Amino acid sequence: MRKFFVKRDVQEMVVVIVGASSGIGRALAKLLASRGAKLVLIARRIELLEELNTELGGQHYVIRADVSKREDCERAIHRAFCCWGRIDTCVYCAGHGRMESFDKMTPDSIQSIIDTNFLGAVWCCRALIPLMKTQPERHGYTGQIILISSACARRGVPFMAPYTATKAAQLSFAEALGPELRTYNVAVTSVHPFTVRDTEFFSLIEKRSGCNPRAFVPGTMQTVEIVSETIYHSIERPRSEVWPKPFSRMALVCSIIFRSLTDWVLIHRNCVLFRRDNEFRTTEKFETAK
Repeated sequence: MRKFFVKRDVQEMVVVIVGASSGIGRALAKLLASRGAKLVLIARRIELLEELNTELGGQHYVIRADVSKREDCERAIHRAFCCWGRIDTCVYCAGHGRMESFDKMTPDSIQSIIDTNFLGAVWCCRALIPLMKTQPERHGYTGQIILISSACARRGVPFMAPYTATKAAQLSFAEALGPELRTYNVAVTSVHPFTVRDTEFFSLIEKRSGCNPRAFVPGTMQTVEIVSETIYHSIERPRSEVWPKPFSRMALVCSIIFRSLTDWVLIHRNCVLFRRDNEFRTTEKFETAK
């Protein structure tokens, strides 16, 4: 409890962002750089990382890594540690999804979602934890791990079964790691955005699955700036679970309590998206954010 009231100084803090090339990770990198943090930017598309680093003044480090591969995760984390000599916070933003009937998904696409969203986080944490356990404390913590999960970690979404399963796994993983690492003063935080625009998530789903996910997801979308600001505050004052959209957690708790009603609503919403054979049909125009 005492630590919650201690505000960590982000100035000169070393932050590693896995999945920094676009979306939330990119917006968070800009925000942290403006507040004086030292960054290590990790992603698969090195050209986008170099472009971002140039935009931020060229004083940060970039590392190319495919987080669906264990060897790349381990190598990237160890290289990141060597860049500045410590890692105060590591934010895992990497992930992608697919919206399709589960039986029509290919084994390769299912494996890719699991490898990137969940196992990538696992392998990064496995490399991170020994380093954080032994480094000196700063503002009461030896380190912090932040996993960008999703609101669907608390309630599965039909036709996105592998994606929602990986987000639930991230949440359970964070819940297990938190108490385990508390004695070492390593904080573990899970972040649960609801729907976020200005990312590649929905546009890639539309491209890969041929459907319009915005027709299926109700409510207004948040900007990456709002979500990254929320993450920034959780770095200043680490918490175990963060929900950027107000009342979204309460709504999902209600959906769990009234599960039959929620299932009924989801089934009837599907009628506007799927034929009887579960093939997608686009019912609303989806504009990719520029």
